[in-house]
Amino acid sequence: MKDLKFFNPNLSFELLRQEASMLADMIDVVFVVGRGAVYEEGANRTQAVNMMTDILSNANSTVADFAAVNDKNYLFWNEKK
Repeated sequence: MKDLKFFNPNLSFELLRQEASMLADMIDVVFVVGRGAVYEEGANRTQAVNMMTDILSNANSTVADFAAVNDKNYLFWNEKK
């Protein structure tokens, strides 16, 4: 995540986590409201946002890690199980 534009290594961990949480919340809204995704069985909004926040606030996480978390939590429109 450290190479993405939103990631600011000068922020304290608490502020970085807050920024990541707000971004995760917005992404969840885009997925559910904008793209018609639903939560996978056993997943919910709180879990999805928290997992995204964990990935987004970890400098060593990758975009692939972020994609895997979202694939685990969301069933996207026209996605085959």
